[in-house]
This record gives sequence, C-alpha cells and structure tokens, in this order.
Amino acid sequence: MDLRNARAYAPAMSKLRELIKRANATAEFLFYKHGRLEPIWHPVTKNGDEFITPQPHKDKDFAALLIRIMFNAEGVVRYVYIDEAWQLSSEDGVPQEDLETLDYATHPKRREVIQFVAEDATEGVLLGLRRIERRDGKATLGPLHFEKFGEVGGRFVGLLPQPHKRTQ
Repeated sequence: MDLRNARAYAPAMSKLRELIKRANATAEFLFYKHGRLEPIWHPVTKNGDEFITPQPHKDKDFAALLIRIMFNAEGVVRYVYIDEAWQLSSEDGVPQEDLETLDYATHPKRREVIQFVAEDATEGVLLGLRRIERRDGKATLGPLHFEKFGEVGGRFVGLLPQPHKRTQ
C-alpha cells in the first residue's frame, strides 16, 4: 500500500464527511420545517467559500447543465447534492443485476431517504443517507450514515469543473 496515497485519502474523505455533516444540519432543519425536502446544493469554492442554492430548474437535465455552469463560474472544488430519494439494495433481497432496471418508486421494498451525494475532484464520491419514516402523518429522520463508492454515475455526479488540457 502506498502510504502517501492513504494519507491524502483520509483528509479529503474527512472534508467530504464534514461537508455532508454541515449539509445535514441544513437539510434536517428544512425537512422538519416543511415535512419534505426540495433538492438543494451546497458547494465549496477553491477559496473555501460555501453557499447553499436550490435546484435551478425542475427539468433535471437542464438543472445539471445550469449547476455545471455555475460551478465552473464560481470555481467549485467540492459539493454535496441533497434530495429525497427511493433506495433499494441487494440487502433487501433484490438481485444486484435488477437494481439498475427496477422502478424504485413503485417497488414494495423501497425505502425513502434523504440522500447526500458529495463529490471532490480528487477523492471521488461519498454518499450520506438518512432514512425517512412516515407514520401517523408525521415524518422523522433516522441517523446519518455513509457509503463510499468506487464508481458512481448519474446526471448529478461529475459536475465539477474539469482542468483544461493544453493542445499543441
């Protein structure tokens, strides 16, 4: 194991973990105030400035384009995207190969969660989840837990500015 990489990995993951924890406080406040959560973004710029912004458009593809433009203009180096989502896993008895093709919104074993998708240009993606329980007209949130992914895709991942390569 290359210890230089291990030491570099720990601080960056700590930054993503801490960013999710800060975003969690905002998400929890908004969730309990409104009983639901609309999509929000919590970016951090190369100067260390942080801000929170709502999703800029209801169309998710167009919103991703607008966020990418904003991140480039603001010099964003890491961010967390926060939204409600449905979750399924192989631990629910769903075959791994079916997870990419199922309609999560109608699956009987789905779980409702608040998801925190944090990305850093050098260390990848860290996912935070809080389960949403709705009983007797009241919604509560479970504890925050984290999952690290080696490979993640989707319209709201890979939005950080890419360094320009010089051509000759």
